[in-house]
Amino acid sequence: KTRSYLWFSLSGSAQKAYAEAQKDVAKLVWATYRQRVLGAATQKLRELQNAQPSGQVLRLARQAWEATTLDPPAVKGAQHALADLGRLRRYVGQEKAAVAVGWLKEHFAERADEPVIVFVEHREALKIIATGVEAQGLRWTHIDGQATKAQRRDRVQAFQDGHYDVIIGTQAMHLGVTLTRASNVLFVERWWVPAREEQAEDRAH
Repeated sequence: KTRSYLWFSLSGSAQKAYAEAQKDVAKLVWATYRQRVLGAATQKLRELQNAQPSGQVLRLARQAWEATTLDPPAVKGAQHALADLGRLRRYVGQEKAAVAVGWLKEHFAERADEPVIVFVEHREALKIIATGVEAQGLRWTHIDGQATKAQRRDRVQAFQDGHYDVIIGTQAMHLGVTLTRASNVLFVERWWVPAREEQAEDRAH
């Protein structure tokens, strides 16, 4: 197994959007931390200072812990931060998808008989790659979370039988399919769990 990495730079507009979103994420993370840990816990600790009976101390200590882990506004803030992190990943994924289209063009110019498995995370990246390979006259199919079992089976079999040059998949394709006709796997967007990537690699020959 040989692994290679493609390096690229974000375009000007993407760099600007990424930088702005990155600042928003940093602000949300800090605000969430301040509210969740410093604000809520400090208030409960003040109550602890005025508590006398041991039973009340234990009760307020438990409330302090719950306040730092279950405070609804803090949880909501964390969810916003995660949403912005997802937005950052989509920006980068779309830029990577454009680079991947170029790589696929070079690959098939040199090795037209070697099919490729492409893994992505977001549907935006999938659409960019699909449009790019179709413009190159390549035959392609895809498997995502919306594909039915019958569609998965038919598309995999068609790929195995040589009817497609490229098969594009989200994490829905990392298990339960056999794509041994291909020996080239391209990860356009990296996944949070490395083990899933290794499982996805094992779909190939």
